[in-house]
Amino acid sequence: MEYITGKISLSIIFRLYWANYVKWYTGNIREVVYENVNKILKCRTPLLVFHMYKCMRCSRVRLIPHSCKSRFCNSCGKIMTDKWTNERLSDVLDVDYHHLVFTVPWQLRSITLANPKVMLGLMFRSVSISLQSWTKKYGGYTPGIYCIVHTFGSDLKYHPHFHVLITAEGLSLDKKQWIDSPGERKDPLVCEVCNIEMVLVFVCFTYQYDMNKKLGLKPDEVTPSRQIKIDTS
Repeated sequence: MEYITGKISLSIIFRLYWANYVKWYTGNIREVVYENVNKILKCRTPLLVFHMYKCMRCSRVRLIPHSCKSRFCNSCGKIMTDKWTNERLSDVLDVDYHHLVFTVPWQLRSITLANPKVMLGLMFRSVSISLQSWTKKYGGYTPGIYCIVHTFGSDLKYHPHFHVLITAEGLSLDKKQWIDSPGERKDPLVCEVCNIEMVLVFVCFTYQYDMNKKLGLKPDEVTPSRQIKIDTS
């Protein structure tokens, strides 16, 4: 194993290993990956657009290259993330929200990697259908939902999962009134040992994914995943 020491950036890693990676995984790399890696490799270099400044006294010239503005670049990503966040804030309602996380089962990760557009689209619809079915049944309202997909975990292994912001209240099913959050449980759980009310710290939510006509998925749209091996440990 080769170790890199000193100041490390994604561009350094890509310059060293991207060419070999492409040789090993040609055919399995999405176009959007090529696009963003190429942006990162050109980031803040003369290969990208640049401004030229010249001192009118000594004629010294200085080039100021532009940034790539890729959200995956460790130099530009924070700027683009803040820009995206500020744009999304204009869509957020002034109500309470809950944060939920939905994970793609490990048994489906290989087929999701082989069919990202179809499978992630299927999961998006499954999350939406599951949440709206739940709020319709137990709250009698339609919620506001923001759903973002992350394809890697904190350890950088392929681990597609969805972060969801959902309003704690919503629009009535007849779309005539706003229904407030149902609030706390009317029958709080009590610890059998300490005889005090227990505090909610985690919710486990099982969502439905169904490859049928309801979700618009056809059998011939899915590519077998046996050709791709990934580390899901």
